[in-house]
Amino acid sequence: MVTMTKLDDAERGVQVSNETDDDDGEYLLELETRGRTAEIRTNRHHYNLDLAQVEEKEIQDMKRVLETMNFDQRFLLKFDKP
Repeated sequence: MVTMTKLDDAERGVQVSNETDDDDGEYLLELETRGRTAEIRTNRHHYNLDLAQVEEKEIQDMKRVLETMNFDQRFLLKFDKP
């Protein structure tokens, strides 16, 4: 038998972690790509990432996965046009 539990709103969403920070409860609010950069905004931090060394296929895979994870529209995605 499968038991399903409804998550509290505070526990829903995509959790963000940083190798240097053990901050629990940090959730993605917005991700925007512009050229070879990505801007990530969470409920606790703001990150600017340089994607210059990331292969285009990996960036496209990331976008596809994030779109799938955002089925409930919990965060904002803004992808520039290739």
